[in-house]
Amino acid sequence: YDMEGMNELLKKAKATYSIYNMVLCKYLYRNKSKEYFEDIINNKNFQMVPYMKDCGGDKYNPINDKLPGLFFYASVEPDSRTGQPQSFTYFGNTRFLVPVETMIDNLNVMNLYFSDFFCLQNPRYHYTTLVLTRSQSSADNFCTKYLPKLSWLDNPFFSFDQSQKTFKVSSSTNCHVEIFYTDVIDIA
Repeated sequence: YDMEGMNELLKKAKATYSIYNMVLCKYLYRNKSKEYFEDIINNKNFQMVPYMKDCGGDKYNPINDKLPGLFFYASVEPDSRTGQPQSFTYFGNTRFLVPVETMIDNLNVMNLYFSDFFCLQNPRYHYTTLVLTRSQSSADNFCTKYLPKLSWLDNPFFSFDQSQKTFKVSSSTNCHVEIFYTDVIDIA
C-alpha cells in the first residue's frame, strides 16, 4: 500500500471500531512460551530485542519485512472496568505484562501509527495493528513515510484520556488491538 491506500484502510478500521466504547487499559502484554522468556533471561541479558515483522496480516502491509518490533496486545476483557487483559490467548502459555505507562513514558517523545486492519479466521474478528515508536528514531522515520500517524487523544483504537490521565482501548470482543513496539525492552 502507498499512503493513500493506508488512509483508506484506516478509514475502514475507524468505521468498524468507532461504534465501540473505549475502556481503561492498564497493561500491554505479550504471550509466548515459557521457553521464549527463559531464553531472554538466560541468554539475552534480559533484553527482549525487536525482530523483523513477518508477512502476517495484510500481505501488502508496508512494514512487512521492513520494520523490526515486538507485538503486544492492548485488548482487555470487554466488560472489564479494571483494565485487565483478555484472559484467552493463542500465542503462548506465559504472559509478560507491562504497565502502559512504562512503555509509553512520555507522549511527547512517543508516536503512534496505524499499520493494519484485517480479519483472522472469521470475518467477525477484526485486528488492528498500531506501531509505537520513539520520535526521531529510524523506526519513526520509516513510519512517517509509510503509515498514517494517529493522535494520542483522538482515535478509536488506543488513546490517552487527558481528563483521567489513563490509556483507553476499544471495548469490543470482536475488535482486537495489537501494538508493534519498535524498541528493546529490558524485562528485568
